[in-house]
Amino acid sequence: SRAIVTSNRDIITQNLEHFKRFLQEHPGWFDWVPPPAGCISFTKVVHPSVSDVTQWCEGLAEKGILIMPGEVISQELAGYVRLGFGRRDFREDLRALGTHLSAASAAN
Repeated sequence: SRAIVTSNRDIITQNLEHFKRFLQEHPGWFDWVPPPAGCISFTKVVHPSVSDVTQWCEGLAEKGILIMPGEVISQELAGYVRLGFGRRDFREDLRALGTHLSAASAAN
């Protein structure tokens, strides 16, 4: 129904705004182009401490942070991660990732 579509669109719009703020709080980690439509984007991981994105994602998974490496989809997406903006708990997920990125930045 129209109410479901409106609700989902609102969630996506809010999550895109949360991610924009997240990028400002954690500069130097990602090269992101907002999706022109839809709720999925592939974002390049550019931080010098990350040489293998798949391995990095596996390390995050061990901490309970699940991010899909792009090369799971296609080798052309090696170095990227898949982000979905349609989840209601996206903000909490970003908070957990942000804590990890802050700790990693402080260690470097």
